[in-house]
Amino acid sequence: MKKLGSILLTFAVLLTLCAGALPVYAEDASISITSAKTVLMVGQSYAPTVTVSPSGTSFTLSSSNSSVVSVDNTYKTMTGLQKGTAVITASCTDSSGNVLTDSITVKVRAPTGLMNDTDYYIMNCNTELLLSLETASDANNVNISGRERSDSPLSQWTVLSQSNGTTRLQSVYSSTGRVIFMSGTNAILYNSTSAYTKFDLHRIESGTYQGKYLIRFNNKYLTMDSTGDVYLSSSLVAGSYWCFMAVEKGYADIYSHQYTGYDTTTNNSDFYFTFQELGYSAYMSVNETAEYAYEYLPDDHIFVFRGHGEAGRIAFRDSNGTTTDRIFANTAIVFGTGYSICSRYENADDQSADTRVFLADNALANLRCALLLGCKTGVDYSYGAKTYNLVNAYFEKGAHFVVGTSMSVDSDNSDDFLKGFLDALSDSSNKLSDCVQAGIINAGTNTKYETDSNLDGRYPVVTVGDSNQYID
Repeated sequence: MKKLGSILLTFAVLLTLCAGALPVYAEDASISITSAKTVLMVGQSYAPTVTVSPSGTSFTLSSSNSSVVSVDNTYKTMTGLQKGTAVITASCTDSSGNVLTDSITVKVRAPTGLMNDTDYYIMNCNTELLLSLETASDANNVNISGRERSDSPLSQWTVLSQSNGTTRLQSVYSSTGRVIFMSGTNAILYNSTSAYTKFDLHRIESGTYQGKYLIRFNNKYLTMDSTGDVYLSSSLVAGSYWCFMAVEKGYADIYSHQYTGYDTTTNNSDFYFTFQELGYSAYMSVNETAEYAYEYLPDDHIFVFRGHGEAGRIAFRDSNGTTTDRIFANTAIVFGTGYSICSRYENADDQSADTRVFLADNALANLRCALLLGCKTGVDYSYGAKTYNLVNAYFEKGAHFVVGTSMSVDSDNSDDFLKGFLDALSDSSNKLSDCVQAGIINAGTNTKYETDSNLDGRYPVVTVGDSNQYID
């Protein structure tokens, strides 16, 4: 009997030992990775959100293509290096040594808002001096420095996009194709195609410097000091932010409406003559279709809408006041037919059944200023768990500066705002921010706007993008 008990005890011990040798999974162990940004510009860094359980578990990030997106496991960030796509994986190990993973797909694209082989003035946002050749010489080693604003070719640069998403800046003055070359921390003119001429350009998407650009080289920032000297800075300072303003002045379009009981054509003539005098090709359209406006929108440098709006959309009406079609913020807004500015869908599985067309990435890079003067054009439209905004959609597709409204507006106030904006624009010393303020002042006050205590009865504008620009 003792012998049998001993055998049973030994068997029980063996079972226990065997059970201990089997892998044991912690049922509550998990890891997930999400990111508000799944599209990065070349040179842009972002920290995805990684959630691990149990809390405090260490994790690492890895990239399926480190030449496109690199990861930094000290700061838990990912950085776009060149155009392409990479899978970013977050990994951790549970208490039993099992590796747990979750992944997201990240796309890297060229800088938003700039057109390849296009000439720009590059203005420093702090000094308001233009990036320029220091002397009128098409020779190697000419210094790059700041000059007062003018239309001189010494201050004009051609953006040349490279296949890897970097950018070369070629002097318009140089007949031999010389470009900005980094010699140590100094910027000079040089005839070269080497890596020292290739910059990462990144547009700031939000915050104080929204719409401005960083010009990066070797993880440092092209910067201008208060005297106009240009150098590379290892840290971001006020002089590290730049405005890109197109040299060419293209189409300026205004879309207004006129039918019984409604007329928004009051400023059409002022709009036409103001922009013609500034050198744009101005056009006035009354009761035009959304299809027409949408077709020509990517070619517009100036776009003004005077008509009816709602959250996430603007409506185009005929001479009877009947809505013919709309331009939407996004294809997700299921509200009749129309044309969409922006689509944030990443996967085919996420795409709704709606088949409306939408603009390609950077399609509105020509658009220097858009005024969407109708009701609620800057208000979010909610769809499921997401929100879409027409003003933001214009900006996301490359527009430099966009104005919308935060509530319903009276048509007369919108007319007065546009009048004040146009009058201010005639003064070459006024930036876009000055023109907006002039419009607000000219629109006066309205008790309906007092529901927002921040407005003090003033015209309710929403602005997105670079208001530091001059468009004269």
